[in-house]
Amino acid sequence: MLKIDNTHVRNQQINRLKEVKAKRNEEACQASLKALTEAASKGEGNLLQLSVEAARLRATVGEISFALEQIYGRHVAKDSIVRGAYSKESTENTGE
Repeated sequence: MLKIDNTHVRNQQINRLKEVKAKRNEEACQASLKALTEAASKGEGNLLQLSVEAARLRATVGEISFALEQIYGRHVAKDSIVRGAYSKESTENTGE
């Protein structure tokens, strides 16, 4: 059985993010994220292209998501219970 040390993995990921952020051109990265947010707010421009450009400048997925979240908000899943979805099928297959 493979056991994963979650604390160790999390610390590795945090250190990797710090390293990426330390080595990138922060000014260019922030400008690309701002351009992404502005394009989303105006409803014009290719958001995918702007997101890819930000990623090439070493913006993190979280930063890109946050840039769009400022305009569109964050999706919140709603819990709902579906009932009776198979009731018709179950009565048809009873063999009666």
